[in-house]
Amino acid sequence: MKKNEITDIQQQKNANDRYSVFIDGEFAFGICDFDLYKLKLRIGDILTDEQLLRIDELIDVEKCKSYAVGLVAKKMYSKKEISDKLSSKGFSLTAISGVISILEEYGYINDEVFTSLFIENYMNKYGVHKIRYELKSKGISEDLISEKLTDFDNEKNLFNLIKQKTYGKIVDKALCAKIIRSFAAKGFEYEKIKSCLRKITEEVDDFE
Repeated sequence: MKKNEITDIQQQKNANDRYSVFIDGEFAFGICDFDLYKLKLRIGDILTDEQLLRIDELIDVEKCKSYAVGLVAKKMYSKKEISDKLSSKGFSLTAISGVISILEEYGYINDEVFTSLFIENYMNKYGVHKIRYELKSKGISEDLISEKLTDFDNEKNLFNLIKQKTYGKIVDKALCAKIIRSFAAKGFEYEKIKSCLRKITEEVDDFE
């Protein structure tokens, strides 16, 4: 018959700040030293169902935090992206909410900074429509996107990109049509593409 008695607590060999807790002679869970101290767990303690539930919740938060920190250590994510990734791993909503609050508090998640960096990184590759779509899919609000795109000179950027594509080439109708299809697919506005092409050549009056 289970007594829910802590029969042993052992420091883990490969992690000095973690302990293995055994209940009724069997391994029950691993826990960090902070939570072990916080819960005041001792050998011989008889744990209630409520206490076991509380322990499970703390362990879930700990695992959730560890996974999230591993993610943000490699690259920056939006709040929605982190939430979706944690949810896909099966962490509870309570754990996810708590961990996201911690990450926001320490600046590991900041949608305003994320949006600025995203635009900066992709402004030389995509048009406004594509950038706006990608940011919205990452949970960034329309207001924040519009605010950050204010200083983005899309047409000047587009003109420079098209100049690179046409450099050293004969800019005929076939090439113009190809460029329009390519840049439209990247989210640039059709009329702006035509406008930029007209600055380079007069061969675009009837290229469709």
